[in-house]
Amino acid sequence: LGKTSLPGLIGLIRLAAWTVSVDSGPMHLAAGLTDRVLSLHTWSNPAMVGPWRADAWVVIAFGQKLSAPLIADRFAINLHASLLPRWRGAAPIQAAMLAGDAETGVCIMRMLLGMDAGPVLLALRTGIDDQETAGELTERLSEMGAEAIVEAVTMLELGSLEEVPQDPSLVTFAPKIDRERARLDFTRPAIDVVRAIHAYDPKP
Repeated sequence: LGKTSLPGLIGLIRLAAWTVSVDSGPMHLAAGLTDRVLSLHTWSNPAMVGPWRADAWVVIAFGQKLSAPLIADRFAINLHASLLPRWRGAAPIQAAMLAGDAETGVCIMRMLLGMDAGPVLLALRTGIDDQETAGELTERLSEMGAEAIVEAVTMLELGSLEEVPQDPSLVTFAPKIDRERARLDFTRPAIDVVRAIHAYDPKP
């Protein structure tokens, strides 16, 4: 998470009943909350999570789908690093850079069972500099994402969130990147090679 909105986001976490972490994710930055941080093992068991009756789930880079019992009767939102419906999937930042997109952003969407398929509640946009690396863009988007979560939860409390369904005809996918996909192909046009170098920096 970036520094800009981290205090506000930590404030929201402190007000929450529980926080979930995969390994040592950014939620551990909220000092003193370790007694309310759940492991992935616990989180994946609806029987253990369900009885808490949370008002809302806020999911950030979780990497898994929430099961139907967890989202059936409560508000669940997810932060995604693209302007949905463009670049659903695991590597939206790299996909946008490889495609030469002029802009990207972050979206807050209501979670459905389909991958990144829920209606968009909030979107923040930003341009992509042609000299920017994926690492630099990720840092900028993380700061925007923190701001978006604070704004979305505030709007939820005020009852001012509006859902915008995703247009199925505009959906594109950003599959997970493995080492083979990240190999540079110098037979490609120079612009494609440059984009790949930036997209896979600091790592695929």
